[in-house]
Amino acid sequence: MFKHILGAAAVAALLSVGCSSSSDSTTPATADAGKTDSGVARPDSGTTPSADSGAPAATCEAPSTTPTFETPATLPPAAAWGQNKCQDATVQGFLDACLTGANASKAACDTWKAANANCAACLLTPKNAAAVGPFLTDPAVTADDQNPPGLVNDGFLSSITACLNHFKAGCGEKYFAFSNCLGAACDTDGNCKNASDADLDTCQEDAIGGGQGVCGQVAIAALGQNGACRGVFPQDAGTAPTGELCFSKGAAGGEDTSTDAGLVAFFKRFALQFCGQ
Repeated sequence: MFKHILGAAAVAALLSVGCSSSSDSTTPATADAGKTDSGVARPDSGTTPSADSGAPAATCEAPSTTPTFETPATLPPAAAWGQNKCQDATVQGFLDACLTGANASKAACDTWKAANANCAACLLTPKNAAAVGPFLTDPAVTADDQNPPGLVNDGFLSSITACLNHFKAGCGEKYFAFSNCLGAACDTDGNCKNASDADLDTCQEDAIGGGQGVCGQVAIAALGQNGACRGVFPQDAGTAPTGELCFSKGAAGGEDTSTDAGLVAFFKRFALQFCGQ
């Protein structure tokens, strides 16, 4: 059920940077990987070789010119966290009825929303709302049994953008522009097909190039020490909670989003950040 709603392949492609694989992985990646000399934090690739990895690997090198990549549309500001409109059990009910439950359906979701109006208004916000919350809806998307809440077509991606924007407005869009650039530069369906994780990491490092590579400027804008989003993804232990909480590995202990149970736990934490106590 949730894979239809999330557009799992798209999430994996954009979050596990450097992938445009057709893999059905749904693991959101963190931004806690190694740095270049520019001080730019490079998101973990989170990638594995494709199914036909027995074939000889292609040369996995960053292009010499900036690749074509998508810059995400700007979202409204993020809603406040800790709105105290939902309890743990209420969010679980939402997930069961509307998102991840085996019997999730439009009818079940509509029933849950009618019975939990305040919580629903916090969890589900239109993508053009004055302040966007954890799950974005789109009036142009018809809610049905494959997408009971009527979430935006790019699924959970815009929600994570909104989460990142909680820490600093515009940083979600900048982060995903950076991710998209690395994905285009080190495409596992193209020049990096069948590449190992190590080769992909090298390609991404070269694409950043200490701020001078083909994705250097967009990387600095997103994560550089002097960029607009400085501090959103700090690497030092013991710092205050930051945008890393928007990804599964950012939570204390981390959720294993390769499993259904881990994915549900991630969604619940994510929802309660906005709408819990």
